[in-house]
Amino acid sequence: MNADKEFERIQLQAAQEEKLESRNPTNYHVSFPHPFSHSQLAVLLSIAETFFSAFSDSEVDQLLDTYVKKISSQEMQKDKQILRKFLQLELKSMNFFDGFMETLLDASCEDQLFQMNIVLKILSTGIGSYLLCGGGRRVPFYELNLSEKEAALLYWSNSNFKQIRGLFKSLKSIVLLQLYSTSSESEIISKALGWKKEDGYSTTESKEEFVPTFFEEFFSKDESNMYLKADIAAELSKLGLEVLVLEKGEYYQPSLTKTYTEKENLNNFYEKKGALITDDYSLMVVSSTFGGGSVVNWSASLGLPYSVRAEWANKFKLPYFLSKDYQDSLNIIYARIGVTTKGIIHNASNQILIDGCKKLGYHYEDIPQNTAGSSHKCGSCIYGCSTGEKQSAVLTWLKDAQQNGVKFIKNCTVTKIITKKGKASGVVCFFDKDGKKKKLFIKSPIVVVSGGSFNTPALLLKSGLHNKHIGQNLRLHPVTLVNGKFDKKIKQNQGSIMTAISKNASNADGNGYGAAVEVMAYTPALYGTVNSWKSRSQHKLNMTTFDSTCALLVLTRDYDSVGTVTLDKTGNARINYSLSPHDEESMFKGAETAINILIAEGASEISTTQQHVENFIIEKDDKNIFTSAKYLNFINKVKTVGFKPNSAFLGSAHQMSSCRLSCSPDSGVCKPSGETWEIKNLYVADASLFPTASGVNPMITTYSVAYMVAQNILKRISDSKL
Repeated sequence: MNADKEFERIQLQAAQEEKLESRNPTNYHVSFPHPFSHSQLAVLLSIAETFFSAFSDSEVDQLLDTYVKKISSQEMQKDKQILRKFLQLELKSMNFFDGFMETLLDASCEDQLFQMNIVLKILSTGIGSYLLCGGGRRVPFYELNLSEKEAALLYWSNSNFKQIRGLFKSLKSIVLLQLYSTSSESEIISKALGWKKEDGYSTTESKEEFVPTFFEEFFSKDESNMYLKADIAAELSKLGLEVLVLEKGEYYQPSLTKTYTEKENLNNFYEKKGALITDDYSLMVVSSTFGGGSVVNWSASLGLPYSVRAEWANKFKLPYFLSKDYQDSLNIIYARIGVTTKGIIHNASNQILIDGCKKLGYHYEDIPQNTAGSSHKCGSCIYGCSTGEKQSAVLTWLKDAQQNGVKFIKNCTVTKIITKKGKASGVVCFFDKDGKKKKLFIKSPIVVVSGGSFNTPALLLKSGLHNKHIGQNLRLHPVTLVNGKFDKKIKQNQGSIMTAISKNASNADGNGYGAAVEVMAYTPALYGTVNSWKSRSQHKLNMTTFDSTCALLVLTRDYDSVGTVTLDKTGNARINYSLSPHDEESMFKGAETAINILIAEGASEISTTQQHVENFIIEKDDKNIFTSAKYLNFINKVKTVGFKPNSAFLGSAHQMSSCRLSCSPDSGVCKPSGETWEIKNLYVADASLFPTASGVNPMITTYSVAYMVAQNILKRISDSKL
C-alpha cells in the first residue's frame, strides 16, 4: 500500500473513533482567532511546547555536567545559574501561544492549513495518535507524556507520510522563529546564548537621513473608489513625465530599526513576517518594505559572472549581456550605489572563511560592498541599515526619483493590470491609510511591474495573461548551512556581515553550475529555526553555543530544479519547488567545501542542518583528519542523506527567473526589452527577468536589468512609439 492510501486509511480509522468517544481538553487556550477545534488546538500546542520545554532539577544537573565536559575552557563557560534557568524555561510561562498562532496562520497557505487540520484531527484520537506516532499508548497526542511526545516528533521527522514530515518541519520552524524573535532580548535567553543586540549595531553616528515624501493628498476624500492619471515607468521623470511608484511595503526610518525587537523587524521588513513557506515547507526570506530587497541586503554587491553573461547572450540569444552598453550600465550602477572593496574589515566568521581557504588552496575573494568605502560594522543590516552607510535603493535611486518629481504611495497592493485592445492602460490597487482601505484606479499608458519573482508572475496571472511561461522556471539559489563550533568567541553579529566568498565549488558540474560558500549572519531566531532539532536537550544545549559558532552558507546555482509560482484559491502566490538530483549534488559539493574550511580552521565540532546526520567531533589529538576513516564516513553520510525536502533545512533569499527574458514567446514571458510578449506597454523590471539563476547575490544584476528596461522605455518614448 502506498503512503497516500495508508494515510487515507488512518484518517478513516481516526474519524470512526472520533464518533465513538468525545474528548474536550480544557488546559490549552489562545485568544487569537483560529480555525481549530479544542482537541486540535490541544494537539497543536502540545506539539509546540515539546520543541522547547522545561527539564526537571535532576535532568538539569545531568545536562550541566554534559555542558561542562563539552566546554572545557573556563573562559568559554557561561554562568551555570543562567543556564539552569534557561534549561527550565517552557513556553507556557512565556506568553507565547497567541503570537505563535498569529505567525502560523500568516505563514501557512490555505492548502497547508487544510492538511494541518486533517493531521491534527487524526492526532486528537487515540488510534490516530497510535498509528502516526509509531506505536505506544493509544491516547490522543496531548495526553502523552513529554518523553513520548519527544519520541513522536523524532519519528515524524523521518515519517513515510509527507503530511507528517511537513508538519514536523513547519511547526519546528515557526515555533522556534516565534520564540527567539520575541524573547532573545530577555536576560535569561540573551545570556544563555551569549548574544547582545547592541553588538550588531555600528557605533558610527547615523548620517543625515533621506525621508521619502508619500503622495497622500487624496486620502482625506470619502469616496470609496479613487481615480488618478499618471505616466508610470522607471526613470521617466528625467523626461519630465509624471511617475507614480506604488509600494506594497511600509517605510521605516533606518535610525529607529535598532529600537525594534527582532520580531518587530521581521514583521516590518519581510513577507509573511519572515515565515513565508513553500509547499514543501522550505523557508523563504522575501523582503516586503519600501525599497525592496536592497534595504535588507547584506551589502553583497557581486556583478553577474562573465560566464553567465555569455550563457544568457549565446544560449538564450540575448546579446545585450555581452555588449558594451551592458558593461556601461554596470559602471553607472557601481558608481551610484558606492560599490567597492575599499574599507572592508573582515569579522571573525569571514576571516575563518578566508584563512580556511588559504590553508586548503581554495578560491576566495572579497565581496564588493555598496557602502561607499566605509568599513560598515553593522551586523544587523538584515533589518535595514541604522547608520545610512549602506547605499540601498531608498538612499540612491528612489532619492534621485523624488528629486525629479516622482511620487510614492506606500502600503499599496496592486490587484490587477488594466488592459485595453492588447495594451496596458493602468492598474487597480488597494491602499491602506490608518487602517482604512480604499480602491484606487490609476490610468497610465505604461505599466512597469517590479514585484519580485513571486508577486510579479502572480499579478500577471491575476490580470489574465496566458503566456505558458508565467510563473515557470523559478530559480531560488537554494541554500543550506554548515556550522563549526570553536573554542573561542566568534560573535558573528559583530562587524560586517558578508565580505568574503569562496567559489571553489561554483563549477561543480563543469558547466557553470555548483555552489558558492559565504558567511551566514545568524540571529537567535535564525539560529534556532534553521538548525536541526534532534531532541529537547540537544536543542537547548546547541543554543548555548551560539556565540562560538561560525556558520557558512552554501548558495547553490540551481540548474534544473522544478520551481513554479501559481495562484491559490484566494489569488495569492503559491510557491512549489523541487530540488533536482543535479542541484542536490551541487549543494553537497558546496557543503563539503564548507565542512573542510571549518575543519582546516580548527573547529572542534561540525554540524549540518540535516535531521539524520550526527555532528562530527574533532578531537585535539586527531591526526591527518582529512584522510581519517571517521571523516570519510561523515562526508559519505552527508552525501547519502542528502538535502531532500524535509530532511534538511533548505532556504532562499534570492528568487529569480519566473518571467524570464527570451527571444520569442515560445521560450519566455518578456521580450529582450522587458516588455511582455502578450501585452504592449506592460513591462517587468525585477529579478524574475533573469533567464537563469545568476549564481551570485543578485542585487547588482537586478539593478542592471531594471536599468536596461528603463532605457528601453525612454528610447521608445523619445521615438514616440507608444
